[in-house]
Amino acid sequence: FLVDGKDVFLPQPWFVHYRDMPRSEWPKTLERVRVNITLPIYTLRDLTLRFIKRHLRQDHHAFLLEIPQSLQYELASMLPRKADPAEP
Repeated sequence: FLVDGKDVFLPQPWFVHYRDMPRSEWPKTLERVRVNITLPIYTLRDLTLRFIKRHLRQDHHAFLLEIPQSLQYELASMLPRKADPAEP
């Protein structure tokens, strides 16, 4: 499956393999399939800051937002940096 243009793993349910078998033929124990998740998981706070950062034209615009000063400084210093075009 694609989400935002990227492949996403969607495992099959465990019962798919046994759908056409009578229950008496099922194994006594079902084996689990281990799937390692290697994608970074961001908090809602991090995702929100990233979203706001993408919509700032320059870093110093963070100080125009009506949010706590600590968040203004964090937004202004987040990567990627957006330089002021007036600066050399």
